[in-house]
Amino acid sequence: DIVKDPKEKYNLANESGFNDLQSEMKAKVLQIRTPDLEAARPYDNAPIPAIHHPGAMRRGLKRLFFKGDFQYVPSLASETANGTDVVRSFSSNDSAQKGLVIYKSFIKIPKTGLYSFKLATQGKAFVKLHQSNLLDADFNYKTGEILHKSVVLENGYHPITVYYLKGKTRGESLSFQFKEANGPWIDLNDSNCFIER
Repeated sequence: DIVKDPKEKYNLANESGFNDLQSEMKAKVLQIRTPDLEAARPYDNAPIPAIHHPGAMRRGLKRLFFKGDFQYVPSLASETANGTDVVRSFSSNDSAQKGLVIYKSFIKIPKTGLYSFKLATQGKAFVKLHQSNLLDADFNYKTGEILHKSVVLENGYHPITVYYLKGKTRGESLSFQFKEANGPWIDLNDSNCFIER
């Protein structure tokens, strides 16, 4: 308050009401930032906080389809989907229509630790974890190339969004897997992905 404290001598961090705000801001920064090897920060290896979701969850992935002939993975946040349904896996590409498929889900992470994600596709794709860019299979991507990235995650639910540009061929493949530090690769599907009821 620069009217009552023009020199800003009083530290608002001393007030108990700001502790929750500070925690929320710290969690949000960790959820939107992608570490950069050329600009290291002391919190680069801090676990990305989970979403403490109060609502009821059910197994599955929400799938949205946007018809169109796109040259690259577009952002269609303000557009209305041509179709929406719930599917069991990322391999549910049974449509013969060309367009953008968006999969939205929450991954349930059993324990805090290092997790790796792996993606390969016949089309183009882009993956977001929370609001950070996880995998980019769009710009200069070669069909079938395997992309992977590791991140430290807190146990709990983490939102993931996969943008997949598909052609007219039925059954085009999109392989998306994850694993714990020393564990086997596991397909992301309705055994570990959830949506709101």
